[in-house]
Amino acid sequence: MNFSNNEKIAMVKAMDLLIKADDEIHEKEMDFLEGILQFMEIESGYMEKIDEFTQEEAIATIQQLDQAKIDYVHNVLDALAAADSKINESETKVLEGIKKFISTHRS
Repeated sequence: MNFSNNEKIAMVKAMDLLIKADDEIHEKEMDFLEGILQFMEIESGYMEKIDEFTQEEAIATIQQLDQAKIDYVHNVLDALAAADSKINESETKVLEGIKKFISTHRS
């Protein structure tokens, strides 16, 4: 599946929000994120752009994806949440919030 640079940045921003949801950054989550960065061929220079990308910009970009790409983002977020073998309440809230916001505000 091919993503534009902005789409990649938006997806990684959503992953960043999820990783930080419980105020703990677990090694397995970071390993998963690094795997996605390599798989999607996101170079380290993009990390600065990801930090500059707002949550609102990320969600708005994801909302514009076709359904196959949205499903892919949902699957990646689900896998990331489970990467450390535990999904706590704050991660669940962030994950459900992102999914709900994307699905209910699509244009």
